[in-house]
Amino acid sequence: MRNFTWIAGVILAIVFLFTRTSDVFLGSTFAFYFLNGLSIFVLAVFSYFYFTVFENVAVDQLQSMQKTPSLTWFGWFARNLTEWTTILLVFSPYLLILLSISKGISFWFPIVSFTQTIAFVFVMLVCMFMVFLALTVIYHKIVSKKRGYLV
Repeated sequence: MRNFTWIAGVILAIVFLFTRTSDVFLGSTFAFYFLNGLSIFVLAVFSYFYFTVFENVAVDQLQSMQKTPSLTWFGWFARNLTEWTTILLVFSPYLLILLSISKGISFWFPIVSFTQTIAFVFVMLVCMFMVFLALTVIYHKIVSKKRGYLV
């Protein structure tokens, strides 16, 4: 029940921070800043607790990736597809939290609104890596069938 409450709080905090375009909530600026600060607090605490799970999963997956030899780089990515997918899926809540907190902080401190751009660039890099991973696996399938060997 406690985990469900945390997950619901995180979802509400992300939705609140993502959908706000002004510093007025239900006709009150005070209510907005209170909910904004509460949302940032919930996301920061959740990130701290979630980090232990992410660290354990990432370490296990990276260790199993070290044990997988391959002749080519695209073969290595293709053979470790399950591990990469798990790492990216476990890492994805951090991207949403980073974007949400950067938007929330920009309301408190407009001078640091550039953090939204930095967070967006980071998310785009991760998305580009996911596309690169998908193209690598497709290329691996084509080359393996064409040459008749598994790389």
